[in-house]
Amino acid sequence: MARYKNAAPTRSTHRARKNWVVIDVTKFLTLMAEGRVKGTLPQDHDGQCLFKLEYQVRVATAFGAYTERQARLYASNGGNWSSVEMLKKAGQRFSYKYFEGTRYAAVELRVLMFLREQPRISWDIAAMRREMYARYGDAILESLCTSFFPPTRTLAECKAEAARDQAELDRTAGKKPRPPIPTKPPKRRAYRIVDLEEFRNRRADALHAAEDNGTDPMSVHEGLLLKRATMTAVIPSSSWQRAVDRFRFRVTADRCHLPFGRFIAISEFEWSKAVELRELPALLTRDAIRKSLVAPPRAAKVPAVPLPWLRLWEAGCDDGQYGLPYYTLKQLLQFPLKRGKRQTPLIALTPAMRAWRPQRRRTKRAKQEQFAFPEGGIRPRPLRCVDRRRPNQYLLFPS
Repeated sequence: MARYKNAAPTRSTHRARKNWVVIDVTKFLTLMAEGRVKGTLPQDHDGQCLFKLEYQVRVATAFGAYTERQARLYASNGGNWSSVEMLKKAGQRFSYKYFEGTRYAAVELRVLMFLREQPRISWDIAAMRREMYARYGDAILESLCTSFFPPTRTLAECKAEAARDQAELDRTAGKKPRPPIPTKPPKRRAYRIVDLEEFRNRRADALHAAEDNGTDPMSVHEGLLLKRATMTAVIPSSSWQRAVDRFRFRVTADRCHLPFGRFIAISEFEWSKAVELRELPALLTRDAIRKSLVAPPRAAKVPAVPLPWLRLWEAGCDDGQYGLPYYTLKQLLQFPLKRGKRQTPLIALTPAMRAWRPQRRRTKRAKQEQFAFPEGGIRPRPLRCVDRRRPNQYLLFPS
């Protein structure tokens, strides 16, 4: 296949040829800045400026191109495939005038209409196509180029998964795989099947209806739309992938005509929480729904600053007097300090000061008194007696 026929299909559906427009981005930004300085262009809407300046910044047109590269080639060499074929048969070289991506932007006519509606235009056409797909669903694929893939995961998620796979390969390099450890069968959970395409179509219709009625688009309850796009059957399964497979087999048996990626499975508990949300992520996926249900982290409590004990100097007071200055009523209500809180001393104690103990007063020990009992009488036990091993120790009774 020749270089200029870069029309290899990237999707199994929606492969029709598109009509393209080439916009001079540099010229548009310059004219928009000059018009806003003069006051002839709106200050807060880039799409209206593009609509008014389109006849000046629209430098070329391409008809019947599949991809953006093919559209740039057609626009640089006559505008369609027949003109490119004539140059090829004549043996002339192709022109690549509009291949400079920073200056020229090649967009489909449907994308151009979408840019006119945007208050801010970033000229990242790939991001504009992703936003259109998130807003209008699979129905917009008929108007987008063949090289556009419906995004399933972000680039950061793909990089993280590739890093995990590479780390696992490095860890198990040269090792013999161990047999799996026999475990108990996992518990089965109840899952709900959500049709993502139906949800996108319902959300797009609701947003268009809100725009036509003049109501606020934020009033659309997306959780209710998610509930209406959910299948009525509850499928018990051990994992969400198996739940989707069981649903596909239940609907189409062994034919499997349902497209992959259109249906997702969410646990019934998470689904009951998601249908109560008024706003859902723009690109609805299983991970995005689960992240929206996670509560934001609580803010850390800032420790209360203790009241400053300042040294006061007043007429007639000693140098060592301390007091509490007046700040606010709330601070005064915190005085005195609550019991149990450790208070910092006003004077730093040294180790010698901490080790000091008062001397005990020395006293003489009392001795056992000798009682004289009459002869023949019963001699009672003494109240106290002296221990022979320790003479200075008195016992209550002899051992």
